[in-house]
Amino acid sequence: MLSTGGTKVCVSVVVYTNPAAFGELERDWRQLFERCQANVFLSWEWFSTWWEHFGGVAHPRLLTLLQGSVLLGVVPLMLSRTDDDRCRLALIGADTTTDYADALVEDGWEEALRQQLAGYLKDSPEWDEVDLYNLAPDARLLAMASWLEQSPSVVETCPRIALPPTWDEYLAMLDKDDRHELRRKMRRAAEGGELRHRVLTTVAEVEAGLTTFFTLHRRSAAAKQQFLDAPMEAFFRAIARRFAERGWLRLSFLDL
Repeated sequence: MLSTGGTKVCVSVVVYTNPAAFGELERDWRQLFERCQANVFLSWEWFSTWWEHFGGVAHPRLLTLLQGSVLLGVVPLMLSRTDDDRCRLALIGADTTTDYADALVEDGWEEALRQQLAGYLKDSPEWDEVDLYNLAPDARLLAMASWLEQSPSVVETCPRIALPPTWDEYLAMLDKDDRHELRRKMRRAAEGGELRHRVLTTVAEVEAGLTTFFTLHRRSAAAKQQFLDAPMEAFFRAIARRFAERGWLRLSFLDL
């Protein structure tokens, strides 16, 4: 029982520890995701696919917030062993693949989820350390820092930009030097021959285009070639298919 603004609210918390929970939660997780209109890194598709490919040596700890039978929030956590044999609790996939990690929670239930998660993190003896990596600046879980008496720190930056409605408005956002450099690069590209922009959306189109995408990815930098090993490629092929099936994926190519 929680008190929110003087009103008593009855909620329950269930922590799933068996990988079979991904199947059990699929329908409710998908419905919650649609209600929240969250980013794809919080979807059931993302986490269930990640677990199929990388969850072998870890143990899920899916903390769920419920009112009756209605799923209101999910914090997708996992237990694993560190190199120095410590037990570590972390967000699933946040270290290697997830750019914008967070909890998935329905609007208005953030504080209830934070209270339950804070109690869970403080009271359980299962782990030696807790790492909440790759949270976006607007992540719901950032508010957990005060509960845990920790200060967040910037570990890396994933660039993002809010695009205006038109190309001219975008150019107006740039300073003079950047506009000049962009136009210079566009002229050079046009001088090289006819350019063609392709956007792949269907499952068949995306699967056919992924080989080219992976080739370009590996050629772009040595670190990216090392990152995109065979298991990682298999994961991204699987998640691309699932996203394309849901109509979430746009794979774009510029051909010369």
